[in-house]
Amino acid sequence: MKKHISVVLLFARSTIFPTLALLAAMAAVELALFRHELDSHLRSYANGDNFDSLEQLIDYSSILLIFSAAFLLMTVILCLPGCRFGSRTDYTVGRLSLDERTIYWWQVGYNAACYVILWAVQLGVTLVCCALYVDAAPAASVTGQTVFLAFYRSPLLHALLPLEEILLWLRNLAFLAGLALSTARVPVCRRQGKAAVAVIPMVVTMFCFPRAVGDYAYDALILWPTAAVIAGVLWAVLQKEEDDEAA
Repeated sequence: MKKHISVVLLFARSTIFPTLALLAAMAAVELALFRHELDSHLRSYANGDNFDSLEQLIDYSSILLIFSAAFLLMTVILCLPGCRFGSRTDYTVGRLSLDERTIYWWQVGYNAACYVILWAVQLGVTLVCCALYVDAAPAASVTGQTVFLAFYRSPLLHALLPLEEILLWLRNLAFLAGLALSTARVPVCRRQGKAAVAVIPMVVTMFCFPRAVGDYAYDALILWPTAAVIAGVLWAVLQKEEDDEAA
């Protein structure tokens, strides 16, 4: 068991500090942008302008742009451990007395956990933004359903927390699986001198993350590349396992 723990610690040591710095920067920038937008609307409201809804302020604050950038940087960070550059963790991977597929599956699990943390932090930031809005907005703009309705009206908020939409929860889980499998595949391909292309469609697909309520046709369209990535990576991994057993 110590060997398996060593694998996880190897991935954590090479990614934990960049990941924490990235999450902190994302949260700080998003909250600052939302606070600025909220204050700007309060000043405009004092001059007689209308006060926009919570979901509109979320859009105006460019939170989606910051989240997308953080996601892209997170993906780069998770692709590095075990590659033949950077901290050269491939040397350590090569010395571990574990087979390649075991290391791969541990990296899949670790990467999945990192993406879940990214989602959780982003959801937490948006909930803080909601609390700031409810606390500062004019009484006429706030009801007991303001936050609840915002998570249905905003494509970003609804994708982060799909509420009762089971299909959207399943879509997000498919995204998570595709991202974890493809990012963990990158260092394997690099060590074998192969091109790691599976992660590219996943990056593109994730930029389609926001989704309006009930847009099932949109889900069906963007799930195709995700399903193809999952199937392709699993086929490559299982084929490698069969070759190793045959050898």
